Formats: sequence, C-alpha cells, structure tokens
Amino acid sequence: MVKRDIKALSDAELLSLSREEPAVFEEIVNRYQRSFVRKAVSILRNEDDAYDAVQDTFVRIYTASGKFETREGASFSSWAYTILINQCYTSYKNKHKRELVSLEFVPELVEVIPDQASIDDLERKYTKDYLLSLISKLPVLLRRVVELHFIDGLPQSVVAKQQGVSNAVVRSRIHRAKKELQKMNLELVYVKDQANG
Repeated sequence: MVKRDIKALSDAELLSLSREEPAVFEEIVNRYQRSFVRKAVSILRNEDDAYDAVQDTFVRIYTASGKFETREGASFSSWAYTILINQCYTSYKNKHKRELVSLEFVPELVEVIPDQASIDDLERKYTKDYLLSLISKLPVLLRRVVELHFIDGLPQSVVAKQQGVSNAVVRSRIHRAKKELQKMNLELVYVKDQANG
C-alpha cells in the first residue's frame, strides 16, 4: 500500500481507493460507526439489533462500492445512510413480522449531519406510504374512521359526530381496522418472504 494521509481523503475517495486497498475502508468505519449506531438505535430501539444492522450496512457499502457515483445532490453520506435505513427496516421486518409498522418516529437528538433532513424525510415517507397503502385496502367504513382519527388527527368524539354514529361505534371500527391492518401487514410480509425464498 502506498503511504498516504487517508484522513485527508473525502469519503468518496476513500470508498474508491478501498476497492484496491481494502484496509482503507476502516477509515470509513471510523468516521461513521458512532452516528450509524445512534441512527440504528433510534429506528430499531434495541442496541444489539442496531449494532448488527450497522455491521451489515458496512458490508453492503463495501460490496456496493462500485455502484456509488459522485454527483450533485448525491453525497456519500446520503447514499450510505439510505443503505443503513434500508438495512434497519429489513432487520425490523424480520424480527417483528407480526407487528404493524409504526407511522411516526420519535425525533432523536443526534449531531446534525448535512443530509439529516432528507434522511428523516425518507424514513417518514417509507413508513407513512407503507401504512397508507394498507389503510387504502380497508373497507370504506373502517378506512374513513382511521383516516379521520389517525391521519387527520381528529378526536374520536369529533369523528363520531362527523360520521353520525356513537363514540362506541367509532371505537369498535378503529379496533376492527387495527385488526385488519395487522392481518394485511402479516400477509404482505409473508408474500414478500415467499417471493424472496
């Protein structure tokens, strides 16, 4: 290996060089390990799972290094964090196949990174789009109550008035809707597993 100051190299330069000199990749690990773990813990809510996801992410970044291209609006960190987030969701789905994907993420207090806003948008879009796709498959009566209460944020009493039914009916429809959503989520995960298996 040619002697050089690898700390002075950009992430993209390190990634490119690591294809010829694998030991150089350790500098990328050093730069991103702590922030990756914080992000993974904020998604998975479990430190052991987070560390596993981060290790898998570094393997994926290294093996996909030839696919990364430096271009405007696409930094190494945004590309790397997208891989991390996808790895976390894969880990989450594999561990919690019977649980409904949460619509909201608790915002974490982590050091600000340049692409934090776009990463947070990606997280919200991924989970919200997934949940909305399930909600759209509900029967109309259940779907409308779920949209008004969970998406529009209206209290159950207001939903009841708008729908011309009692609070008890709204509670019952929400309960039935949750059961249906859990069932659909499980079926979708099963279908995906079968397709990948």
